Amino acid sequence: MSEDLITGITGIVTVITIAYWFLVAVDTLNGMRTVKILQPDENQPTGNLPKVSIIITAKDEELSIARSLQTIKALDYPDYEVIVVNDRSTDRTLEEIESVQKEWNALKVITIDDLPNGWMGKNHACYRGYREASGDVLLFTDADVLFKPESLRTAVVYMQKRKADHLAVSPDCNTAM
Repeated sequence: MSEDLITGITGIVTVITIAYWFLVAVDTLNGMRTVKILQPDENQPTGNLPKVSIIITAKDEELSIARSLQTIKALDYPDYEVIVVNDRSTDRTLEEIESVQKEWNALKVITIDDLPNGWMGKNHACYRGYREASGDVLLFTDADVLFKPESLRTAVVYMQKRKADHLAVSPDCNTAM
């Protein structure tokens, strides 16, 4: 092949690649405009809210788990339980969880030392948390998520109003806490 042909083919592939990623970016931006931002309603009900089981999976989260748990402890929600699954952490994650548990004895802690054959780590940790849950609604979250006090109530009320069986939410990454 001549050098000019290779340069031409490379140029065409480059233009097609750039065009493709441009279209992906446009599609993503269009999709993001349709994402609903859940806002708390001052008239949110306080009664008739289901019990929620918050299941937190943590693997090597010593830097974030205590702060995350403190925000969960401060939730403005009448009936919830918190289950933390320490999934084979090799850092001080368990010590951080236990330090919070000393002041919040309702916190349930499950420690996984070994991963059973055929399981992926995160899936197994979620399953173990689910097995301990007693709530009507399950909230699976990571150990580095910070919650605003009204966030759980807002999400549950939103689900109730729409009779939703499932709700996936993404955090507001633009708001500093």
